[in-house]
Amino acid sequence: MKRALVCLFSFVFACMFVFAADVKKTNAVADIPDETKVTEKKKPAREEGGEQKRPDMQSLTGMAEMLKKTLELTDEQYKKVKELAEKGQKELDVKGAELKKIIEAFDAERAKDTPDLGKVKDAIEKRAKSLGEMEFLRFKFNIDIKPLLKPEQIEKMKEMRKKMEEHMKSARDKRGKATKEEKE
Repeated sequence: MKRALVCLFSFVFACMFVFAADVKKTNAVADIPDETKVTEKKKPAREEGGEQKRPDMQSLTGMAEMLKKTLELTDEQYKKVKELAEKGQKELDVKGAELKKIIEAFDAERAKDTPDLGKVKDAIEKRAKSLGEMEFLRFKFNIDIKPLLKPEQIEKMKEMRKKMEEHMKSARDKRGKATKEEKE
């Protein structure tokens, strides 16, 4: 089972780098109009007063902010959730820094004329492990906050998660259809 997961993560990781290389090639073509070039996602603009329009959902602290609003957390609940989020975010930041180094090493090896396949494989496995650890930390945060929530808040969170999963599935399906149509 563990070997299958490592193989799956390795495959996904390799596909991501192939896609990233294609994106870089696409952006490098000079005759493509600027508005059609693939660009990096920008962070949400700040409103007057310095507040972000929406919390950064990639961070646990951003998730805590979103939960405060959507689940109508009490001040006491929010304080405890925020503490857990900050603790978890510190761990995520450390893992993120490690992941960045792994990706940089992979990119450097990939840029070589004759990359060392052992180093490439090692980087792919390390990246998969690091991503798995980061996903686990996010999952653990969700488990850790459950005892702090009221039953109706837990139900509302389940509904939100279900809607989010449906939205993500729909987005994946649309991307898949667009890709199939482009190939035809």
